[in-house]
Amino acid sequence: MNLVTLSLVLLSAFTNPVVSYPVPEKGPGHLFYIQRSLNRNTVVYEANFDEQGNLDAANPVKIYWVMYEKEGNIEELTYLERKFAYGINFHPVENQPNVFDIRMVSYDTLRLCLKQTAPYNAIITFSDDSKEQQLDHIYIHGNNAGLFSKVDYLEVYTNQGENSDLTRKTITIE
Repeated sequence: MNLVTLSLVLLSAFTNPVVSYPVPEKGPGHLFYIQRSLNRNTVVYEANFDEQGNLDAANPVKIYWVMYEKEGNIEELTYLERKFAYGINFHPVENQPNVFDIRMVSYDTLRLCLKQTAPYNAIITFSDDSKEQQLDHIYIHGNNAGLFSKVDYLEVYTNQGENSDLTRKTITIE
């Protein structure tokens, strides 16, 4: 293997670690997921519907772990994870039924919008520079060098619809 090929292999290994991560099953109600550089365990966000197929106004999003490091077991978030890391705050958008403004508890400047598109069907969008795109997933690049983990930056992956290519936006956390 020549030096150029080896350099390209090493560069690709360090610039796009998400490629080798498992993708959670995108069943009914799937909205998006979060993966981290710490391990392959994944936080999944799904729409929560009432019996009529409308978003549950009291709890429009279900959040849980897929523990790929433990054979793919499903686990609830802990209280601390819900309140300080992966939970959400939400409120209905005025005069728009089944539309919610969503903010991550750990990074509330990330603007998300949950919209019901049909009974038992919803999407979540990410607003960036007045352009709204459907959120696919978020990858968190963390640093475990100290007592507590620190987030260095996020990679937010969006698309324009089901069959479009993903677009990546990097957000540096200061």
